[in-house]
Amino acid sequence: MPHKRRAWLIGVVAGLAALTVIAAATAALRGSSSDTLTIVQFADPDTLDPAVSNDGVAGKVAQNIYDRLVRVSPDSKRVFPSLATKWTISKNGLTYTFFLRRGVRFHDGSAFDAEAVRYSLRRLIAIGKGDSARYKAYLSPRNIKVVNDSTVRLRLSKPYGGLLTLLGYFSGGSIVSPSWVKSHATKGDPWATKYLVDHTNGTGAFKLNTWQRKQYIQLDRNDSYWRGPAKVARVVYKTVTDPSAARLQFERGDIDVITNISTDTFNALRRNRSVKVAAYPVLDNVFWVFNNKVKPFNDVRVRKALSHAVDYNGIMRLVGAGGTRMTGPLQPKLKEYNPNVPRYTRNVARAKALLAQAGYRDGLTIQSTVVEYGDLKPIGQILQANFADIGVKLELKEQPFGPFLEDIASGKAKMFPWVTNPPLADADAIMFPVFHSRAVHTTDGNYTSYANRKADALLEKGRRSPNLAARQRAHRQVQGVIVADAPWIFLYYRNNLQGWRSSVRGYYWPLVGVPDLWGVRKT
Repeated sequence: MPHKRRAWLIGVVAGLAALTVIAAATAALRGSSSDTLTIVQFADPDTLDPAVSNDGVAGKVAQNIYDRLVRVSPDSKRVFPSLATKWTISKNGLTYTFFLRRGVRFHDGSAFDAEAVRYSLRRLIAIGKGDSARYKAYLSPRNIKVVNDSTVRLRLSKPYGGLLTLLGYFSGGSIVSPSWVKSHATKGDPWATKYLVDHTNGTGAFKLNTWQRKQYIQLDRNDSYWRGPAKVARVVYKTVTDPSAARLQFERGDIDVITNISTDTFNALRRNRSVKVAAYPVLDNVFWVFNNKVKPFNDVRVRKALSHAVDYNGIMRLVGAGGTRMTGPLQPKLKEYNPNVPRYTRNVARAKALLAQAGYRDGLTIQSTVVEYGDLKPIGQILQANFADIGVKLELKEQPFGPFLEDIASGKAKMFPWVTNPPLADADAIMFPVFHSRAVHTTDGNYTSYANRKADALLEKGRRSPNLAARQRAHRQVQGVIVADAPWIFLYYRNNLQGWRSSVRGYYWPLVGVPDLWGVRKT
């Protein structure tokens, strides 16, 4: 009898525990309470390891779990102390000395110190993914020195004015616990990248509670955070792959923040008094990519013909507040922007002549993948009609977001739309990883398979020249080379159209990067 009673009690406890888990999951998915901030995401991150991924989906989560040495202002013009309380820069611009905040602890209770900074940067460079290429260009692992527990020194191989901003970005700048990473390393995975896919241990305002794949990610407040506890108890990133469903849940109040919405949704939400909307100026670009290695897009005449077929004015009417007409890969907000690069304009006669020169006088059939994200799907339909005017049949293949990204990363996609989210307001960081022929073909790299020796030389000069004016000249010149090759259909500089419930206070979207949610609250 006592054994039966014990078994009965164990069953009750287990049942209550299961109900608690179900209740927590239900609350997370609803997320309308005053202490929970629920944000929509249209796909799962590939990994939460900040040294591996630098895409915006992972970044929104990692940004709020990990801290960095510095914080970058929303307009990207200023840098503030974070894990480093202050720093000095040598007169020659090569040596950076950071003085670290004392008393900070990782989520597992281990202490943050100079070794954590050294280890995190060396780990990033060794893994060779994410933002590692930008660090490798200027910083050798042996030149990351621990001076004492609260001081670390970096010595660059050449001056780089964007270093502080780079250190403030989630990918590469995030600091991990050395002892924690080492405890989960294996012989085949010495940097524990597999474990860090879905396990985290930062010093940030929030800690990872749960990741239910294709459903939600829940972060809980770090009550011991050195800046003080965040204003909300938890953040839930809810995965909703269908934009129409996301809008419905947002208007119903199940979601607090919705991002990357279409122009139609933006205009409709402006009439809803229970929500607020904004068109945030960002450094994102929207364009249609040709895989420059595969036929017929390996012929520049075909790429130019399709670029001249586009009704850019019609697309801009569709986009409305969502953006401004694009010239080339850099935005006018950047000092290296070249205003003299000619834009492609709609010229049907010119497009037909180029196709004839390329051997397609009778036209051709091409296929493009498309994903329902912002205004990409209706833009694809405009391109379909435009190309028909020059005898080109465009077949649109709609894909879910996950497979869409996989096909791009593998090189399988031949033509597809893309939206960039640059890691920092820096010409080298924006162009080198995407257009240099030696850059890796990934969703963060040379997904165009673009190669041009002149462009390579100018990109290298823009990165390596010790003279600032020479670097800027090279970056201005390379824009003309790239645009002349038409590796993309250059569409528009994007504004990030977003909406949030009126109960949300303190939410913003930065010019570059992703939001810091520490100060966001709900009323």
